[in-house]
Amino acid sequence: SISPQYNFVVPSGDIRDVCFVLQENAYFLLIMSSLGYIYTQPLSDESLATHGAFYVTNTLELDHSYIRDVNGQILNGGSSIYYSHTLQMLFFSYAAGKSFMAPLTDVNEGVKNVVNLMHSSKAFSKGGSTNGAQSPLCQWMEIQGHPGLVCAMMQNSNNPVICLLKPDGYLVQEIKAQNSKAKIMDMVAIRHQVSGTEKTTLILLCEDGSLR
Repeated sequence: SISPQYNFVVPSGDIRDVCFVLQENAYFLLIMSSLGYIYTQPLSDESLATHGAFYVTNTLELDHSYIRDVNGQILNGGSSIYYSHTLQMLFFSYAAGKSFMAPLTDVNEGVKNVVNLMHSSKAFSKGGSTNGAQSPLCQWMEIQGHPGLVCAMMQNSNNPVICLLKPDGYLVQEIKAQNSKAKIMDMVAIRHQVSGTEKTTLILLCEDGSLR
């Protein structure tokens, strides 16, 4: 028999991804739904599974011109969500190929200063869809010992994307495979010392079995 501590259900659509936020000794669950809405719920006694399935109805307010409801869906639906406690930044992406980041210090106050992570040179078409040139980011990860560096993978191509957050701005770079026949399958980034100097190395596992 299954006996979960919590049993959360979203009112419409399915759950695509989740992350947790620790805020002033209180844990919050953030849910990215298949319709593109981000739901929030504190892990409290009132939401325990002892009372049955708990419907999460609170949505996170996102202040950005691209993030809007079109026929009951936002940017063709949600894809992934990730929260960095080190940076106090929320990262999230949508099936239409748009990925965003924003500072998040108080879940109850919503999210302002939302930044579009990757800008396409081609125009964003009307109606909340793209020309297919962009891919949502997923599999977010941080590098221990290198704060400010966040890695992700493009959902459609598996190409790694490196985001460097600085006090005065940010940089984003896509890493492409040298050989088009050797598709990138997975990656890991490590912080290490080389001749007494701290360096960060990205290791790629390609489809042909090679490590680069």
